[in-house]
Amino acid sequence: VVDDAIVVFVDAFDVFANGISGHDLLRRFFSFGRPIVISAEENIFPREVEAQAELAVDCYGRLGGNSSAPSRYVNAGGIIGYGWALRKMYNDMQQNMVAHQPHLLQAHADITGHWFLHAYDQYELWRFFVRHVMAAHDQGQELLLALDTEQLIFGSTVYVKDNWAELFGESVKGGVNGEHSIDVDRLLVFDAPQDLYDIKACSAKFAGRRHRPAF
Repeated sequence: VVDDAIVVFVDAFDVFANGISGHDLLRRFFSFGRPIVISAEENIFPREVEAQAELAVDCYGRLGGNSSAPSRYVNAGGIIGYGWALRKMYNDMQQNMVAHQPHLLQAHADITGHWFLHAYDQYELWRFFVRHVMAAHDQGQELLLALDTEQLIFGSTVYVKDNWAELFGESVKGGVNGEHSIDVDRLLVFDAPQDLYDIKACSAKFAGRRHRPAF
């Protein structure tokens, strides 16, 4: 990939284009003023990064980022950036990844549950975010990334129930019958009622948010 190429990564199977033109997508990307933009969600996952994640998000706010929005936590499901910056990020992740010691990775998954292996990409992205933000905050290194906390580009339909209590009410239980099968600490809503979305043609916007995301 050439240095000035703009590359978009999105998850498969549970992502759709939301009726935003390529021109508008680029305009939104440029508005962040950073060479990498990472999608954001309302929950810290996996929980192994929680303590460091909260500290890093706080430091991200001190560097000018939005650290108070409900969606202020890293989500590996969407990333957009310039080729040179993405190469730098992924090279750092490759050099520092836990998977260089696969027996330790497997041993941890054996203890916590093998769902952790499914979340491993997000785990490593969180580790990069923590390293990078702390280096920018503590050592004055250039901050290369921004979190899409307002979901201008990357939307998420997973919500922390308590963040939207007035919209969900008591009828929305969260999880599956009010319980979760994955290792999370806050009640998440995966199936928000359709009437909480403003739907026009092939485009949707959640009632609690200001923007229609690109994805």
